[in-house]
Amino acid sequence: MKHKFLLAATIMLMLPLVAGAQNGVNYTYTHTDGVQYSCSVYTDSINITDVTLGSVTDVVIPDSIPYGGTMRPVREIAVQSFSYSDVVSVVIPNTVTEIGYGAFEGCGSLETVTIGTGVRTIWETAFASCESLTTLNYNAIHASVFAFSGSGVLDDCDALLTINIGPEVTVLPEDLVGSVFPLVSLANVNIAADRLLTIASGYFGSTVSGLAIAVPCNQLTAYQGNSVWSSLGTITADCGSVGTDTTIADTTHIVVYDTVHVTVFDTVRTTIVDTNTVTIYDTVTRFIDTVYCDTLVIHDTIYLDPMGVNALEEAPMKVYLSEGHIVVEGMAMGESVSLYDIQGRLIGKAVAHDNKVWLDAPAKGVYLLHAGQRAAKKVVVR
Repeated sequence: MKHKFLLAATIMLMLPLVAGAQNGVNYTYTHTDGVQYSCSVYTDSINITDVTLGSVTDVVIPDSIPYGGTMRPVREIAVQSFSYSDVVSVVIPNTVTEIGYGAFEGCGSLETVTIGTGVRTIWETAFASCESLTTLNYNAIHASVFAFSGSGVLDDCDALLTINIGPEVTVLPEDLVGSVFPLVSLANVNIAADRLLTIASGYFGSTVSGLAIAVPCNQLTAYQGNSVWSSLGTITADCGSVGTDTTIADTTHIVVYDTVHVTVFDTVRTTIVDTNTVTIYDTVTRFIDTVYCDTLVIHDTIYLDPMGVNALEEAPMKVYLSEGHIVVEGMAMGESVSLYDIQGRLIGKAVAHDNKVWLDAPAKGVYLLHAGQRAAKKVVVR
């Protein structure tokens, strides 16, 4: 039985929403991975109040739980529900809107936390005294921290090395880090959000400096010109890195933010094999999710020069520039060709009426070309 602290009466009076969770119907649910969740059930939602991990240490909290013949979304990780457990990694789904007071406090083995996009409220000490925590993947679009004693969400997380900030984040909440406990080991802040995230001086702790801060290409000037961010360390632009270990199959377009963070667009589904490998099926047009992986492979790169002709290796097809157009030869009648920029926006599309397709050539840059049923190709217009 994991150790639980009793909250002082004064604190409980300040947690009306969390305390109110006890008015729900009590229910115990065992997930397919073997984790047992104690829950409070409401008409349109479920709150998690306690867990029994068994032998499971890497936990992906379900986004919904069946009850009474319906799937009800998980909305809250309640007060100290995971505290002092042996969890090593946890993914909090996008359905969750609230992370309660001390929800993961004292989880001494916890190394990696991923916070979903839907979180709106995080109570102080939610991850306090997680002495092994090294990586925080923060994706909450617009969350606030409820702090009333000067404590933060990450108090005594002395091993925290890296914070990855997701692409949809619009604001970093005050008191994510409290006024007493700086993040003494913090070395890397990777920002995928395509905007300047303003923070107060001393946001990560007054003694924190010398950070390696990576930001999107088009935000480099904004961050370098911001006095708070520029005082924290070296700011560099991450314009998209391609590795060699992870394969992405049958992809139309993706957005690469850095070496560990990928935003995936897909029409049907994504399959995450494990935390370091991502396999994607089918073609694209809509945003699916953000995922984290070590490295990324886009099948081939085609370099287009005004005087050059480049052949795709796996098919009798040529791609080249001619008279202000990208020309794709070797297409079958009715096959379509689509060109996307690196942000996943459709630049041009055409259908073959003979063996050629002509697309207006965009400005110099990196693009993704999807021709018929072939795997997507990275195209560099020079």
